[in-house]
Amino acid sequence: MEYCCPVCRGDLEPAAGGFSCAACVRLFPVVLGFPDFRSGQPTEVDLEQDSRLAHQLAAADSSLDFEGLRNLYYELAPEASEELEALHRGHFDSEAEQAERAIGGLGQGEAFLDLGCGMGRYLLAASPRFSKLAGVDAALFQLVLARKFLSEHGVEATLLAAEAERLPFADGAFAAAVGADLLEHVAEPKAIFREVRRALGRDGRYFFATPNRYRVTAEPHVGLVGLGYLTHKTAAVLVKKRLGLDYSSIRPLSYWGLNRALRATLPTAVVMLPELGPRERAAFGIVKRTFAAAYELWRKIPLLRAPLLLIAPYFEVRCSS
Repeated sequence: MEYCCPVCRGDLEPAAGGFSCAACVRLFPVVLGFPDFRSGQPTEVDLEQDSRLAHQLAAADSSLDFEGLRNLYYELAPEASEELEALHRGHFDSEAEQAERAIGGLGQGEAFLDLGCGMGRYLLAASPRFSKLAGVDAALFQLVLARKFLSEHGVEATLLAAEAERLPFADGAFAAAVGADLLEHVAEPKAIFREVRRALGRDGRYFFATPNRYRVTAEPHVGLVGLGYLTHKTAAVLVKKRLGLDYSSIRPLSYWGLNRALRATLPTAVVMLPELGPRERAAFGIVKRTFAAAYELWRKIPLLRAPLLLIAPYFEVRCSS
């Protein structure tokens, strides 16, 4: 797969240990086998901590399977509580159904891009439909895990470190793109949408999924209920006090905020209510399954769809054509 400079869009040349851009005099290294096109702009990723964790996981890669490597990750970077670890493990496991449904709506094509690819669940789902796969993540340790996960399923993909707001790909390089659980982690979602429009070209298809700020269920990153109804500053203070976690860089969008960002960048996009699949619902507790059943019923009633969008657990965004 060919790359361009994510900063100036200039041509890149192979260099010792990476790629160089003559236009803006930058060197992008290859780290642990992954091209690193991160531009140094502020993100929620602690680069020093990420590098240490990625190297520790990569050192154990040959002796562990994916599940073992994922367990090691939680040992090296433990969650604030056992409940929170279980929540995040469960999300990855149930994400298989969401990914299959999302990719099914994108048709087929040559090249597919996963923005914020994490451990590679959407890349696996896309593999039967697209001949070339590329996954981008701002965290190297996620790429180490994704490489292991995909290799166990016999899937080849180009994995690289980069910010989704500054992609190292030419205009129109992809037929389809996905950004799941990404928008709430960036300072300016409009920058993501602009890059997706550029990387896809005129006829490209896209899918985004992001949690609703005003959801009535627990916030998925930290497991606290009602967090979105507080100011962001107050929410960050509460999360720090209750869990010891930095929540300052996580900003879930409301329905109105998401629509404003889309109108300015992807005007043909449609915000939809997600379907909760059987495998996803099976992982819920009794109370949550009750709410899920009510949600699925209300989602099918036209008069209730609009108000339900305001408090839905998360949003899906697709191109209207």
